Amino acid sequence: MRTIIVPPPATHHKQAHRTRHCMEHERCRRLGCFAIVFLLLVGLGGCAADQDSADSSQHVVEGATPPSRAVTPLALEGAPQPKGWRGEAAGHNGDGLYSVSVEPPMVRFDQPMGPEKTTASPGAPPKSPTEMVLEACGAMEPNAQARVFVRLPKREFDFGRFRSTDKAAVEAVLAERKAALAADQSAATAELEKLGAKVVATYWVVNGMTVEIAAGAVASLLTLPLVVELQPVGEAEPSAAYDGNHIRDRTLIKSSFHDNLIQGEDGGLNGDNIRIGVIDQGKLAANHVGWLDWVGGATRVKGRYVCTGSGCTTTTTLPSAETHGTVVTWVAAGSIEQGQDSAFPGSYTSNQIARSGVAREADVYYYEVTTYSSNPKAIERGILDNVDVLNFSQAISACTPSCNPACNINGINDAIKNALQAGIVFVSGGGNGGHTGGCTAYYPGYLPWVVSVNGADTTDSATNYDTSTLLDVPNFPASKGPVAAIRHDGVPNHYQAAIDLVAPGAWTRYFTTGPAGYGAGTYNGCSMAAPVVTAATALLREALSTIGWSTTDAHVLIANLFLMGDRWDFAGGGTRSFGVSEYSGFGRIHMHYPASNNLTAPWYWEWQRLWVQHGATVSWQLQGPAAESTALTQLKWVVAVIDTELTGVPDIDLEVWDTCPAGGGSPVLLEWDYSLDLRSRIVLDASEIGGKCLEMRIKGFSVASGGQWVYSALYNHSGSTADH
Repeated sequence: MRTIIVPPPATHHKQAHRTRHCMEHERCRRLGCFAIVFLLLVGLGGCAADQDSADSSQHVVEGATPPSRAVTPLALEGAPQPKGWRGEAAGHNGDGLYSVSVEPPMVRFDQPMGPEKTTASPGAPPKSPTEMVLEACGAMEPNAQARVFVRLPKREFDFGRFRSTDKAAVEAVLAERKAALAADQSAATAELEKLGAKVVATYWVVNGMTVEIAAGAVASLLTLPLVVELQPVGEAEPSAAYDGNHIRDRTLIKSSFHDNLIQGEDGGLNGDNIRIGVIDQGKLAANHVGWLDWVGGATRVKGRYVCTGSGCTTTTTLPSAETHGTVVTWVAAGSIEQGQDSAFPGSYTSNQIARSGVAREADVYYYEVTTYSSNPKAIERGILDNVDVLNFSQAISACTPSCNPACNINGINDAIKNALQAGIVFVSGGGNGGHTGGCTAYYPGYLPWVVSVNGADTTDSATNYDTSTLLDVPNFPASKGPVAAIRHDGVPNHYQAAIDLVAPGAWTRYFTTGPAGYGAGTYNGCSMAAPVVTAATALLREALSTIGWSTTDAHVLIANLFLMGDRWDFAGGGTRSFGVSEYSGFGRIHMHYPASNNLTAPWYWEWQRLWVQHGATVSWQLQGPAAESTALTQLKWVVAVIDTELTGVPDIDLEVWDTCPAGGGSPVLLEWDYSLDLRSRIVLDASEIGGKCLEMRIKGFSVASGGQWVYSALYNHSGSTADH
């Protein structure tokens, strides 16, 4: 292990790569103008009129043996050691592969701040949630009843403790969490009632409550000592065909997962079947034969709830008509592929596949939301149900589609972030707001800790998925980003890709009401694209568990999921070797996982959680000082900052260097991503890999005091790049 002295970038960056660098800066200037416009035009929204209530780092190296050396903690050269970092060597996993720790990276604090990182176009500060509430309520009649979310002081809690197969243990953790908040919530309730407010709902996933109060009295809530912030309580609306045979093949979900018996049967947070949760509107057609585990078998719908401000209660009521929620859930996990419907006999026939979704063995938990305060309650129930992934094919008003980075609605931001800590990946539709002009992405999809999905136009199943474009049908045009955020050093217009992935956005032959009903029309929109990624996330969790990787860390799962984009750039019409598209994110989803029956040898896969600090460079050599095989055809690398607020973001840059260039001499910079984004990506082709000694470098700029966790995932392979 050796220290890498990072040379000042000015000469190399400004000369050898000046053309691409200038193009990128021109793009940033254009985005800055768009950002200023939409920040100045943020809609009011927020105060709703009353309505009826109802860690470790891991490698997988084919054929490798674990190193005999002891793994030591990362030394940050005098900086405080972050808690939770560890390196561990795991043993043979029974599949001819090994999971071993990464060589602890080296950290240098001599990284100069480049001129491109010190300036940005000025922009109007975004409206805070409290400002949104006060403005909206100020426009109402003073005596009109309004609903507002009141946020109380944050009380730290380890939500990872909910990851348990012992129900009694989970109940004990819940009781502890509620007890920790009881004093705050009781005292706040007493003071709120003195002001004439009525508490509609209280929560434990966040420390807060939804209250009903006269619009003219809303400002008085801020006089209470426990009130930290007021937030809007925006209503959620559904964000809304495709031949199942086509989707299964072209996204490689079937060929990569199903053909290798990865279908959702194990690897979940609770130790058995993968659990997919769906938060949606309308009732679920739970009596359809496509939810049966096999012909005449048990149902895979393990939980069905109606959620209100009071909580989520079990329901057995079936819909009287086709619902948005049924179709979304079908895309994720509906299946008649084992002959459950006698009208389509056999197993895995084309007629069966065309009427089935993606994760055919996954368990389903459905949360029907009905009121303003339903969504946090649904998230709470999802944590208690130990779901692996939650699908949210909706858009919450007040922040949609303003892309305000400061938005926080009814405690949703913290609720989703706490669910992430509990191991749950939250997947949301990116939006149907259109992909022209400024940012049109839907809230909460554009939050950094949410996986946001745009819809591909798959209306015609004869169209090759790999050549599909963004959905642009009437009323359901795919959205775009980026969100203009604010750096930790106060500079505005730092950009966060509002869209992460693209998946098929038009479907037919979906489940409808009755025990064997199928739709004949077309469902379009990001609503239908999100559950594809939800199911893919669930199957990825199962796939990683089969090789012995712990997948309870949702951050790690998200970083690996981002590797699955095919790097398609809607704006450029081609593929990107660096950066993330504001329209199509990491690209169309194509699934893979670390296994010899999935990747062409030689191949390599690793993920890491790394601690990055301002002005520092973290570096490591990919496979030690040895040169890479000339058989390798592609390397894909993703680094993501996941759990940061958009009002205080870091700037993370990536570089790949060749430390053994032909003929000797100093290291050579092969590729880099200096984009202003929380998501970064580099893809190398064969000519940039074979015979090179690859060193990966992550640079931190505008990082908050103390540092920031970033998540890195990469793989290389020796097969065709067409399906990667």
